Amino acid sequence: MWLTKEDFHKIADANAPVSLIDYLVYDEKAPLGKVEEVIEQPHQILLKIFFQNKEVLIPLHEETLNSIDRKNKKIYLTLPDGLLDIYLK
Repeated sequence: MWLTKEDFHKIADANAPVSLIDYLVYDEKAPLGKVEEVIEQPHQILLKIFFQNKEVLIPLHEETLNSIDRKNKKIYLTLPDGLLDIYLK
């Protein structure tokens, strides 16, 4: 099913992972990119962003998540060492 962004935001629960679409992802205060897609798997959630024109999947869990600023649509993470390097090579 396809919905407009306006209709999606009317029916999606604010705490559901899918509501993070369009949030800006930061790693230690530096912006990385906007959440294009949320991929929910049984044991983890992945955020798809584009960083330096490359598709990057970022794991979202207790160890990486610092905070979510819902008012300003920002996600603050501490990424595992070398994660971005995997995608940029």
